[in-house]
Amino acid sequence: VNLQPTEDFPNAGTNGGTGQVAEDGSFTLPSVTPMEYRARVNGLPAGAYVMTGRIGNDDAVNQPFTIAGDQQVSLQLQIGFAAGRVQGTVVDEKGNAFQGALAALIPEEPRRQRTELFFAIPTDQYGRFSFAGIPPGAYKLFAWESIPNGAHQDPDFVARFEDRGKPIKIDANGSIDAQLNVIRQ
Repeated sequence: VNLQPTEDFPNAGTNGGTGQVAEDGSFTLPSVTPMEYRARVNGLPAGAYVMTGRIGNDDAVNQPFTIAGDQQVSLQLQIGFAAGRVQGTVVDEKGNAFQGALAALIPEEPRRQRTELFFAIPTDQYGRFSFAGIPPGAYKLFAWESIPNGAHQDPDFVARFEDRGKPIKIDANGSIDAQLNVIRQ
């Protein structure tokens, strides 16, 4: 478990706090520098994901939180193991399979601040894509002919195409099969 500062400060990563999780699920993050953070969990087994998190009464995973002064707070994280799967095909205007499109799965608000919930993969020669290990929740599916590297995680870029995304809801252990039209720019 680690705390990632929301701002880029010199040496901020060294004071954000990292803690190894014990067998009983507890962890301690000592000497955390006062500032705004996001909670991150690394090294989860395949198919596991952070379901929820609380710091006091506040959400600790979908929005940043502030650690102030010498306060001692309790951070609680719940891990889930019921990931879903999304697969499908991207087609062009004539309904033909579209090879090499970037299929992207983007979480709905307020989870768009969680980078681990963004998924992207190019379609194969048959226009197919497949995402496994997807945490349950609401997402939008997009398929772009060509976009700059990482643009699917840029809120300003995605906003331009928001109405062309296909809303989906992934249930625990659920599977969705979808067909998308390629977005040409």
